[in-house]
Amino acid sequence: MTRSNARFLQFIVVASFVIGAADAGETKSLPKSPSLSSEPTNCYLMVGAIDTEMTVGLAVDLCGGTKDAKATVTCYALAFGNKESGGLGLNRGLSVSLCRSASGATK
Repeated sequence: MTRSNARFLQFIVVASFVIGAADAGETKSLPKSPSLSSEPTNCYLMVGAIDTEMTVGLAVDLCGGTKDAKATVTCYALAFGNKESGGLGLNRGLSVSLCRSASGATK
């Protein structure tokens, strides 16, 4: 397994874990107040956990206005993943553009 394949596999495993934990209500870092917890903030927390090198600006662009945090983060993980492991191999900016429109948000 090449280094990039191993990194992508790790990326997908972490993404699956974070998304699964959010579905099960197990994310302890999410705010308790319904007025503070929303799909965009949940998305921001999840994407930050799976791509620690993403800039704050790109994360806000990706997650701002999303209607479905899980779908947005899943889209990003697949778009950003390398081609050898089944991803699209897009850079972060293009992955954000692709998945922002898929989330129902507009720029």
